[in-house]
Amino acid sequence: MNSQSNLEDFAAYYYLKALKVVLVLDLRTFYKKAVSDLFGVIKTEDFSGEFIDLFEETEKSIHVLISSSPNISVLNEILQDAYTLAEKVAMIKPSALKRLMRLRDNYQDLIRKAINKSLILSEALRLGGNVANLTCPECSKLLLKDLDFCPYCGIELLKCTVCGAVIGGNRGVVVCPRCGEYTHSKCISEINNKCSKCGSNLTEKNSLP
Repeated sequence: MNSQSNLEDFAAYYYLKALKVVLVLDLRTFYKKAVSDLFGVIKTEDFSGEFIDLFEETEKSIHVLISSSPNISVLNEILQDAYTLAEKVAMIKPSALKRLMRLRDNYQDLIRKAINKSLILSEALRLGGNVANLTCPECSKLLLKDLDFCPYCGIELLKCTVCGAVIGGNRGVVVCPRCGEYTHSKCISEINNKCSKCGSNLTEKNSLP
């Protein structure tokens, strides 16, 4: 049994590690697109050909920096520098400056969400693959033991008070009639059919349909 559990934890750890690699690649692609969009605003303005060539070379150089950046904080610094540069160029073009500001605002929330997801996976790897055989009932992604929200689809993760597994899927659930705590139907016998939070009696009558 332990051998099977260790094998599953091992597989789960490397699943997360592979997912982290994919996410980092996706993040870099995402940052490159953000930079290209910033310079795209500048290049649509009425600048001379020499300036356009300079913008394109600068954009390529920034893409190279993004590809070789070691972590997210460096990616953020590169993107901020790119925005500052584009903003200074756009100072002489008020219409371009307004478009840059809108673009920056649109990207801020997307970047925050991407970083949060990356940090969650980084923490999973730092803990050595501290994962359980849990899946999100909404999107079916593999989850860490201690998450309160799914980092993929964002739903709140309700947990069984006995086994700690995520509530959902095809496992029966009993809800305490007094305090609303969730417990898997198969787990209530382990706590003498009493709610672990308030002590109320739990029966199959309290099961969710």
